[in-house]
Amino acid sequence: MTTSPIPEVRAMVAAARQFVDGEIGFLALRGAVLECRTSARIHSADSKIERLASEWAQLIERTWNEWGISSDPLQVDQLRTRIAEDLDDL
Repeated sequence: MTTSPIPEVRAMVAAARQFVDGEIGFLALRGAVLECRTSARIHSADSKIERLASEWAQLIERTWNEWGISSDPLQVDQLRTRIAEDLDDL
């Protein structure tokens, strides 16, 4: 069975490119990532898509670090570097 790409994947990748280019902040990226992760689960998308969206969501949460709950917070530049590396691997 083949699956067609879900639009949320394209939106997440586009948002990631904008984030890497400094056009949007990580919280704007967060919205696209969470939508993609949810849609990937609902539509039984390729597990790699769901895994990437889940990893990015965790990295964003570490960057946001609301209430200081992360014991291993990331700086925005570290997140940007990691997202750029992942985009290069796509």
